[in-house]
Amino acid sequence: MDDVLLFYYFVESERNPREDPLLLWLTGGPGCSAFSGLACEVGPLSFNYEK
Repeated sequence: MDDVLLFYYFVESERNPREDPLLLWLTGGPGCSAFSGLACEVGPLSFNYEK
């Protein structure tokens, strides 16, 4: 059996970690970065784009 590796980001709630829901976001596949999904689709990062 091949070794399987799992990479993840754990981002704790900035509001109330004891009461806020837990979100498990799974993404991947050819041409799909897990970081871009985390950053651009569900937060917690925001970007200020300048021309």
